[in-house]
Amino acid sequence: MKETSIGNAIANIAPSIVVQIILTLMLLFQVTNAFDWGCFGAQRHILVFENRMADDVPGYDMTKDVMVAKCGSQYVKLLPKGSAAICGGWFWDPIYICEVYLITGTWAHKIAAYRRDYGCHKEKECKWQCELVTPSGLSLTDTLHCLN
Repeated sequence: MKETSIGNAIANIAPSIVVQIILTLMLLFQVTNAFDWGCFGAQRHILVFENRMADDVPGYDMTKDVMVAKCGSQYVKLLPKGSAAICGGWFWDPIYICEVYLITGTWAHKIAAYRRDYGCHKEKECKWQCELVTPSGLSLTDTLHCLN
């Protein structure tokens, strides 16, 4: 009688079938642990932006000087808060660069709104604050907080 083993059986499978099996298993694993079907099995992250310029800039009127955060194709008005949902990656999360600007065109700033090294874990919210210290200096303090 000829001996057979699982290893020999797998070795006789065509390589393309092995790849399809592996991808299917990884997809099923990601989908069962996903928070959002719209992310095709990857995890969904929430970015929360908060406009705190009125605290530091005298005369800043949030109703006239509307601040917008543009992340990819999403536009979020910050009156004073706004949030955007982004999809993470299957194997690693991408870096999201967002632009925060006033609709009057007087100020704009690009930020890396989500990076792997921020320490915001996948089930928390990342809250980023942009604070102007003086109306003329446009000095910024980029602060990121992890919320439970």
